[in-house]
Amino acid sequence: MLELTQRPAHLRQLMTQRVGSRVLMELLMYHTTRVADSDGSAATQICQAVVTAMDAEEGESLWEHPVAHVLVKNWLKTESEHGESPMATALCQAYKGKLVSQMAQTNRGAFCLLALSSTTDANLKKSIAQELKKGRKELTKKCDGTHTKGYEALLAAIPK
Repeated sequence: MLELTQRPAHLRQLMTQRVGSRVLMELLMYHTTRVADSDGSAATQICQAVVTAMDAEEGESLWEHPVAHVLVKNWLKTESEHGESPMATALCQAYKGKLVSQMAQTNRGAFCLLALSSTTDANLKKSIAQELKKGRKELTKKCDGTHTKGYEALLAAIPK
């Protein structure tokens, strides 16, 4: 299964199908909470592959995909509940300095960024909060129009 996550075409298929996204979620949870993987390499590999797939140039951005964005959002919430952060770390490394412009480029992506901001890793949380404060103006502009609940929720969560 782990090998499938390293093949972009297969990974995108898993991420965009409800059943496939559940399989990915179980795979990640298995490698983060049940396997004595001292360096966390399997979980890190999965997360990095998912982050890469989110921005792949094949068709629509997965940040706006109805299934893929829910996968990432739920993944981040589950990590927070378990006190783990491989996906949060992978996202913060990949989008350092551009969390708002990349992840929150869509309303659904804003929900993912909101879930990311609830990470239990104190250093990541601080870094995310700083980026959100810097991007407040950009997010406020995106609240004009329709389909803005994600942006509105994200703005409400930004510390003053």
